Amino acid sequence: MILVEFSACSNSSEPDDINGNSTTEQGSSSLIEADIPISCPENLGENEICDPRDFKIYHTTEIGALIWTSENLRYKVEGSRCFEDNDSNCVKFGRLYNWTQAMDFKPYFLRNTAEDSIKKPYHQGICMPGWHVPDTLEWKYLMSYTDIMKEDPYGFKVLHGGFYNNYFFSYWPDADRFITSTESDEMDYYVDYNQDTFFDETAPQTRVNSFGVDPKDNSINESSKSHGFSLRCVKDTLLMEMIIPSSSSVASSSSIELSSSSEKVSSSSEEVCASVQKESWKYLSSKVKYDVFQDDRDGHCYKSVKIGDQVWMAENLNYVDSIAHPFFAGKTHCLGNDPDSCEIFGRFYTQVAAMKACPEGWHLPFSDEIYTLLETVSDASLKSAEWTWQESPATNESGFSALPLGIFVDEASYCGDACDVIEEYFFGYGELVNIWSRQKSFLPDDEFSSYLLMFDYAKEPARVDLEERIMGMNVRCVHN
Repeated sequence: MILVEFSACSNSSEPDDINGNSTTEQGSSSLIEADIPISCPENLGENEICDPRDFKIYHTTEIGALIWTSENLRYKVEGSRCFEDNDSNCVKFGRLYNWTQAMDFKPYFLRNTAEDSIKKPYHQGICMPGWHVPDTLEWKYLMSYTDIMKEDPYGFKVLHGGFYNNYFFSYWPDADRFITSTESDEMDYYVDYNQDTFFDETAPQTRVNSFGVDPKDNSINESSKSHGFSLRCVKDTLLMEMIIPSSSSVASSSSIELSSSSEKVSSSSEEVCASVQKESWKYLSSKVKYDVFQDDRDGHCYKSVKIGDQVWMAENLNYVDSIAHPFFAGKTHCLGNDPDSCEIFGRFYTQVAAMKACPEGWHLPFSDEIYTLLETVSDASLKSAEWTWQESPATNESGFSALPLGIFVDEASYCGDACDVIEEYFFGYGELVNIWSRQKSFLPDDEFSSYLLMFDYAKEPARVDLEERIMGMNVRCVHN
């Protein structure tokens, strides 16, 4: 099936400049023009900010670790819209932007990837200085922290101001869609035409989509970049620096002693493992420098890699000793229940077992350490480029070498004696990467889940998500 994109995009195939170089324009309403301030006020109210470009004032709200604007952006750029083309709706609901307008890119990137142009760790786009266009991680964090549609205890203020559906050239009322800075790896067919005639009657081209947020059902969905969505901005504070609880605060009350991860892993381990060759190492990158260390408990050798200021295991953990440590019994599994596969792919652990599985000097990552990883490198650079079972935009430039091994599911953990037939199976092989963190959900109504690194190997972006602790996932340890 060919998906047809209704778009009034430029017909150019190459960008003149990646940036849109956005400029403000005078509104069409004389009433609105008369009310335009000429400077920011000297004294702002509590939780207020002033945009120095057009002197508009916005309220803000602190939700967990992040500070958001609690109003939709009203900054005017060429091509942005007011709902129903009525200027008064821009005052009430903010403006509607397509993805390239919000990101301050040329229209070329409506159909082409901007992966190399999106700034890390955050992209300002057309947000005011010191603020940025939120990515899917930040939206996911917000939606896991509170339901912004039902109770809104933090004053996020979803306004139901509608959005512009570019498929039908029409405004959709009583709904909300918000822009994220994250592109989707999924590509579909694109035909470039407007309401009257085709701009380009050549063969359909592939289009790179983005992700949009639908607060009605607390979801993040793939969406055309050409739709007109609202934009909320987030203050430039890295989620990894602010997320609660932080690794340092939790570590202070636990047995973990965190030290500088930049220190090289023991040289004695390198000497012992120098002659070792593991089949699992074929999934590593030949362009990345790895260190090697030995797990003194069972003699296994592992490669590790420095990513930013962190040192991660570059392969999945494979440790179990159910005699010395009975709590491992029944809580770890080998892919396909084949013991030989553990030597290549590592083990699947329940989160309870994972908490006690890392060797001395290493620990199961905190959720903020996973955020740090994701904000340091791109999704593609986390994936092993040597995995040939399924196509993926994998580069493994970081050396992390993630493999899509899926999840182990034990139905007995769900229903026990109530199950007529109890099955154990692996789900998502070749598609899903799942790596446990040590932190339980901090949501008040969720006592059974923990955070993990999760992504679809072929398309979905890497993210921190929640999953029930009885599931079997892979383990990557971080150096203390």
